[in-house]
Amino acid sequence: MASVEIKTTVTFQDLLKGVEKLELNELEEFLQKVLKLRARKVAPSLSEKETVLLTNINREIPPHLSKRFKELDKKRQDEALSKEEQEELTTVLEQIEGINVERIQALAELAHIRQCTLRELVQQLGIQPT
Repeated sequence: MASVEIKTTVTFQDLLKGVEKLELNELEEFLQKVLKLRARKVAPSLSEKETVLLTNINREIPPHLSKRFKELDKKRQDEALSKEEQEELTTVLEQIEGINVERIQALAELAHIRQCTLRELVQQLGIQPT
């Protein structure tokens, strides 16, 4: 298929409105690409490996997962969880923990590459505990 280059200027607000219309899976893919782009711009001299590690470190819990965890956790605190919801909460927690494990592994590997401690790396990156 032939392509034509069209140059246009889009305001930040218009871009945000367009992103807002994305389906959740498209939004998550877009976010990952933006995080990778950000990592390259922050430190353009990073190796590809460091860029991938920083992308993994900056990965957030998907909004739908975070929202569902909060809903189920509230019901758990109110002692109103059904057996199915308890199983779902366990699954959601495992997914969140998996993402966090990947982040920690990426942090450890990047600290090794940069020959610094994990604490020093966290300070360099400005990571705040949540």
